[in-house]
Amino acid sequence: MQIISDALLLIGFFSLIAAIIYGIRWFKNRKNKECKEYKKNKRSTIISLIVLFSALWFVGSVEDYIDQHSQQTTQTGKTVTTNNGQTEYLENKEEFIRTFTSLGIKTEDLSKAEGNEWRNAIRNEGENFSASASVKKIEDNHRSEIIKVKELSDQLHQLDQKIQQNNYPSKADKETIHEAYQNLKHFATHATDLGGSFETYVQEHNDLDRKMGDSAEALKDL
Repeated sequence: MQIISDALLLIGFFSLIAAIIYGIRWFKNRKNKECKEYKKNKRSTIISLIVLFSALWFVGSVEDYIDQHSQQTTQTGKTVTTNNGQTEYLENKEEFIRTFTSLGIKTEDLSKAEGNEWRNAIRNEGENFSASASVKKIEDNHRSEIIKVKELSDQLHQLDQKIQQNNYPSKADKETIHEAYQNLKHFATHATDLGGSFETYVQEHNDLDRKMGDSAEALKDL
């Protein structure tokens, strides 16, 4: 369409030149209106002006069409981008919830098992109880579970990042998802990096387990 517009502009330019030339000749012969040259130049001037204005009108129409087409193309591009963002968000959200659920179950089970073993060690060993030795033994007993929890935690982090970088979901949805990730990440760290006193461990387990449950309920509303 731009080629057509340029061609029409060229036609308009030559028509303007012709109108000027024939107009000057027409003006020069104005005293003898009955001569052939006067009539010929008058007719040629009028025709040139008609061609000129027609070309300009068509150029305007073509430019309007080009602008409308450009706007439609831009809008189509935005729609495609939005649709892609929506599809990616829905897929990542579903994967996030699945990973969150799996990680939550494994983390809770691991933390409970570690707490029980820690409690039993305190009861059974009495005065010979060594916190550092018991923690190391517990971690060794659950090495494979700890590795799995860390892997799932990394996957959850990657999914959270994808969702945070997506322009489609609302700010509220992003915050809900990120808070869920943060809550479960802290719970996973608690279960894979034992430390402190047993009483502190139990209190943290209860607090983090409650926050994880709250996040699980919040994710259901997305």
